[in-house]
Amino acid sequence: MLSHKLLRLILLVTLGLQIFVVGQLSYFFIGNEPQSNVILLGLSAGGLAIALTFLLQIDQRLKRETEGKADALKEISASKQAEQELQQHKTQMRAFYQMVVVQGLTFEQRVQRFLELGCECFNLELGIFAQVEESDYTVVAVHGSDELRPGTVFDLSQTYCAVTIHSAEPVGFEFAQESEWVTHPCYQAFRLEAYLAMRVMVNGKLYGTLNFSSLTPHPREFTKVDQGLIEMMSQWIGTALERHQSEAALHQSQARYRAVVEDQTELICRFLSDGTILFVNEAFCRFFGRAKAELIGKSYKPVIFEGDREAVVRLIASMSLEHPVVMIENRVLVNGEIRWTQWINRMIFDQQGHFVEYQSVGRDITELKQAEEVSRQNEERWQLAIQGNNDGIWDHDLVTNRRFISPRCTEILGYFYDEISAFDAWMNIVHPDDVENMRQAFQRHVDRETPFYSCEYRIKCKDGSYKWLLTRGKALWNEKGEAIRAVGSVTDISDRKRVEWELQQAKEAAEAANRAKSTFLSNMSHELRTPLNAILGFTELLSMDPATSDEQLEQLDIILRSGEHLLKLINDVLELSKIDAGRIVLHENQFDLHQLLNDLETMLSSQASSKRLQLYFVCAPNVPQYVRADEGKLRQILINLLGNAIKFTEKGSVSLRVQQANQQTKTDLPCTLYSLLLPDVAGSERILEREVEGFTLKIYLY
Repeated sequence: MLSHKLLRLILLVTLGLQIFVVGQLSYFFIGNEPQSNVILLGLSAGGLAIALTFLLQIDQRLKRETEGKADALKEISASKQAEQELQQHKTQMRAFYQMVVVQGLTFEQRVQRFLELGCECFNLELGIFAQVEESDYTVVAVHGSDELRPGTVFDLSQTYCAVTIHSAEPVGFEFAQESEWVTHPCYQAFRLEAYLAMRVMVNGKLYGTLNFSSLTPHPREFTKVDQGLIEMMSQWIGTALERHQSEAALHQSQARYRAVVEDQTELICRFLSDGTILFVNEAFCRFFGRAKAELIGKSYKPVIFEGDREAVVRLIASMSLEHPVVMIENRVLVNGEIRWTQWINRMIFDQQGHFVEYQSVGRDITELKQAEEVSRQNEERWQLAIQGNNDGIWDHDLVTNRRFISPRCTEILGYFYDEISAFDAWMNIVHPDDVENMRQAFQRHVDRETPFYSCEYRIKCKDGSYKWLLTRGKALWNEKGEAIRAVGSVTDISDRKRVEWELQQAKEAAEAANRAKSTFLSNMSHELRTPLNAILGFTELLSMDPATSDEQLEQLDIILRSGEHLLKLINDVLELSKIDAGRIVLHENQFDLHQLLNDLETMLSSQASSKRLQLYFVCAPNVPQYVRADEGKLRQILINLLGNAIKFTEKGSVSLRVQQANQQTKTDLPCTLYSLLLPDVAGSERILEREVEGFTLKIYLY
């Protein structure tokens, strides 16, 4: 069968011959006649058109036949290529499957086999599995290179994988020098011409890449079979890593769980519905003092205190799918000792929701129970103390301005709790005249000017009346020195205030009566002393008259002595009235102390001798002779004290000792009387029986 080009050549030659023949015939038969030439040319042109038409038809037919043959050839080629790819896919899949199912290989060994398989299947020299972390490209496994080693780190931007990690499909090229990859830094550095790679994802996150490359161009295009194989290998590696990480995490979790269960101080026990123990940890064994062999397979009930067993069994039986957890506090027997324990009991179910066992986690709360009992007793004491003293309690948070008051506060005032619990509400019922005093007292304590807060104020009750309250408290400060809380009590002191008012009224009345009495005595003393002085004066005049007889003199002496005694009594009354009236006045003057003491000794000697008592006046050498004091009152005090001492001392002596208050201090004249002390009264416990054996009076000067 002639080819298309040959047929076209034959047609062109035939057309040329036809034109040549027509030309020669026209010249031979017709010659040079114009009309004949036109006719011949027309015939030639018609023949030429027919020839051209025929030529075009033949050309189109030949073209169609040629295109049909080309399509047929393409179909045959595609079919053969598909058959080859299918055969390649089968071969690669068989090799992949055999490598995956082989037993006894570690993850690292399987990855190495993948690299070998990829280099063989893709006809590439170098296979690498690498991990990508930020900008680091770290080789994990390698095949086909003696220079690269696992652990080698490259800059990710200098590798083709910098592009691969951003693609969900395999990335590859056969001849980098004839593609855009020729400008990539990796080509500039390593001259890798052929490359096929796929990223590796683990748990949805990028882990690294699986890539194969060669320094020489690849002889053929990478097929879908090639892409599918590297995609399967990367997926298997990612899945294996996920499983490997999960198994490692599970192993660590189990190890941690075992460590927690065995090493912690909590008591852990698992048991069945009938109470049979399945597991106990070491803490459980140590607590009860028993080995695991003694407990596992036995019932848990014997370790529970007999009085609590029924309640424990009932509570565990009440657990259900809707309420799978229950907390139980019960007593247990530990080496014959009763101790308190707390257990969190939980039902364990399988994946189908079927009950499997109970797990109980417990702890020893004996000390906590004891502390609770002590706290309860303390709380009872506190409540009894509060109820006993009838006080209310308040607690004010100075940061949030929240306030708590006890029920007693509402009882005192007659309000409901919500009406006065807020601080502002309480302040609104404080008497207006007492608000500022109350605020200042609290502020002084907050500023640490006073150790405690204490204030008495009036407050309005719900019935409109006012009561007196005593509020006491103490603040708490933080590390910055800021007051953050204050706690205290409220006491109803209305009755005390009423008694104080009544006492004040009584005191004022008594003072008024006393002043009236003192005024009366003072006036009466003056009124009595005036005529008495006249009587004594005339009596002295009559006693000096020579005409007065002895009998009359004796009578006048009686009148004089009685009058002087009466005048002394009147002076004493007048002095007492001055003291009561608060008008007593000291008349200080400088006098001779030694002379005063001599006069007193002379005056009292006869009185002491009459009772057979020794009278001693002892004056220290450093006592000055002249002192400054009220001589008259000092004389009166000493006479009264020494006179009473002589009067009530039955035997022994009466002593008066005068000395300096500070022997180390030099005192310039004159000195001032400092004090009078009576520390050496012998037999003072028998003073009422008047059997005192001695009396000493000391005078200290400074």
